[in-house]
Amino acid sequence: MKKIDFKVTFLSDIVLQASSNTEGKVETLDFIPGSNFLGMVAKKYKEFSNPFDIFHSGKVRFGDASLLHDDKATYKVPFSFFKPKLGGKVKNHHLIKEFLPEEQLKQIRKGFITKDGQVVELNYNYSQKSAYDKEKRKSQDSQMYGYKAIQSGTTWKFSLSYQDSIDSTKIIENLIGKKQLGKSKSAQYGSVMIEKLDLAQEEIEDLNSLENVVLYANSRWALFDENGMPTYQVTPQNLGLSETSTILWDKSQIRTTSFTPYNGARKTKDYERVIIEKGSVIVIDKLTKEDITILKSGIGGFLSEGFGEVLINPTFTKTLEPAYETVNLKKVENNQTQSDKNLISFLTNRKSDQEAIFEIGSDVQAFIKNHKEKFKEVSKSQWGQIRSICNQSDTTDENIKEKVASFIDHGVAKKRWEKGEKTFLEAISNNVKFTQLLATLMPKQKGDKDD
Repeated sequence: MKKIDFKVTFLSDIVLQASSNTEGKVETLDFIPGSNFLGMVAKKYKEFSNPFDIFHSGKVRFGDASLLHDDKATYKVPFSFFKPKLGGKVKNHHLIKEFLPEEQLKQIRKGFITKDGQVVELNYNYSQKSAYDKEKRKSQDSQMYGYKAIQSGTTWKFSLSYQDSIDSTKIIENLIGKKQLGKSKSAQYGSVMIEKLDLAQEEIEDLNSLENVVLYANSRWALFDENGMPTYQVTPQNLGLSETSTILWDKSQIRTTSFTPYNGARKTKDYERVIIEKGSVIVIDKLTKEDITILKSGIGGFLSEGFGEVLINPTFTKTLEPAYETVNLKKVENNQTQSDKNLISFLTNRKSDQEAIFEIGSDVQAFIKNHKEKFKEVSKSQWGQIRSICNQSDTTDENIKEKVASFIDHGVAKKRWEKGEKTFLEAISNNVKFTQLLATLMPKQKGDKDD
């Protein structure tokens, strides 16, 4: 597959949460999932002539982004790294031949390491916030929450991989430039700049040694059992290895987790995924050249989102006492003048959006005041179906009127719309936001019937 590298610069703090939960303690990611970059391109889904090949087939893969330090690629510190609790040299667990009873080892679970052994850790900013009560015009009672955000100025690297049959021109066009990333993008978070990166490829793998081979998870893995069900259990079969391969469990270090991804296009959550975490280390006693080819083609599912990437015998897992030097993460200083221009542009666009929303709200209130008597027979579930049609349409959908008309002209509820159908269709024209807001507010009027 062909590969292109990209550089991501954080122009503001970025909130990257490990799950879509909105309550309780939510863990923060220390990398950017490839699904974020896939989503940036998928906004133009309908403009691609071959969307299945681009987004669903695995022929195009949007890799995870990891930290850049001094223009050097970094890797999640492998879970095979252990250090004595009372201080001492870091050791690779799978290469320790004898464990000393007085030496208590602790697994290292944070940080990123370069090929040369420089280790950096992310810095976060925590902000306490409150929901806003629009009616009382003050902070909402008992609605406090916090965001743990990665600091601005950090730089990251991710790769776009694609097969020869794929034309990458349009994909690259939709990736490059100033983008929004992460949670709370409408507030002060989420601004990034993406550009192409010309970075020399590092020779970090040893593909010649086939005994006691170390497989390092350079991304998350989503594995499946023989029945196609998600599983935490790693086997030679779901790794795609030959029958002669055996996993050495006493030398392996695996961490697992689960999360439920949120699909922005469908505005709903997908099925829960069980995954092997990035940084896990699996030791295989025997490997063949054919096994290496299979492993490098991707492990498990969701390859389009950056899952399934593996490094074979990376240099930092080959020595008992690897180089491990903690250094400060260098950040890019943002140009204040450019930031001011971006802020002014953002606030100007925000004001225009607010004015447009206010105008639509006024039109909806006027329509309800003048015509609500015509819709007394329309049930709340019918209005709910109208909202669903709007949610599944783009805000610029020019066929929304036709879709709504098709819905209310069919079914047992057709008679309920007879009094107000003509007025309703004339009013909504092809304005999705107007239709959506009207379908939200109309059922709240007194006298409406429910199913």
